[in-house]
Amino acid sequence: MEDTTIEVWISPSDYGCCGVPFAVGDEIGFTLVRYVDEDGDRYWDVRHPIDDAPGVDVRGRVEAIVAGYERMVPVAGAHYLTNDPNDTLERIVDAVPTVGEPGGYAETSYRVTFRVPIDAELPAPRRPFPAPETDVRPRPAHTAVLTQLVDEIEERFGDAVEILRTPDDRAVTLAPTREDAAAVRWNLYDDDLVVEIERAGWRLPWPGDALSVLLQLIDAAASGGFSETVDDDTFVSIAHPPNGIPLTATAAAPVFPANGGPIVIAGSVAERLTRIGSGRPFPPW
Repeated sequence: MEDTTIEVWISPSDYGCCGVPFAVGDEIGFTLVRYVDEDGDRYWDVRHPIDDAPGVDVRGRVEAIVAGYERMVPVAGAHYLTNDPNDTLERIVDAVPTVGEPGGYAETSYRVTFRVPIDAELPAPRRPFPAPETDVRPRPAHTAVLTQLVDEIEERFGDAVEILRTPDDRAVTLAPTREDAAAVRWNLYDDDLVVEIERAGWRLPWPGDALSVLLQLIDAAASGGFSETVDDDTFVSIAHPPNGIPLTATAAAPVFPANGGPIVIAGSVAERLTRIGSGRPFPPW
């Protein structure tokens, strides 16, 4: 029977939980949808459909696989990384999933050359649902003062701090280059400015007195005046500005068993507890 090839796109996250591993030369089945949007006209193997339209089951043979990678970069005002679509790598691989990502990059797609019968039923093109708009942007008048502040910080601290900022400065990370020094982050929402020193957070009404408090928090971190303890089941974080009243933030901490039994804590909470237990101070910028 005569056949043809199509290109199928696959999300690595799907194959981290629900996809069946496959390799070049395998005869397999995909559940295909065909999305037409700003990225072009593409077939996708969908393991976690986002709408009620069913995919079309298509069997064929895997002819080739190309893995795509995008560099992971920090996000202003956040503790996580995201992928940069403007910095990409591709490499030919033999199987899905793969191992051994290039340093600093993460897999973002697989592109599979898929040989199918020429009379195979394929899905009709459709547009995916748009992502919901969840971002509430503050008024420009509310962000102008933050831009001025960031410019002043850049001039004041120079190379002592790396500044990651969004175009309107509503989300900013001040990352000191000195090891172990405390970073400052903020995110401006419609009527609130959320400021963090490391993982300790302050929610400040905006505009109100938020700007003056933000300056005090920055000064505290920059001068080495930030410290944390654990009091029973509460993180207690104190920012000591050089010329101001200490600012305190509290947050729930893990409750340890009274009988001293084992407890497993991972991630940022574990890092925070380890730092507190070490007694190491946060040095000035």
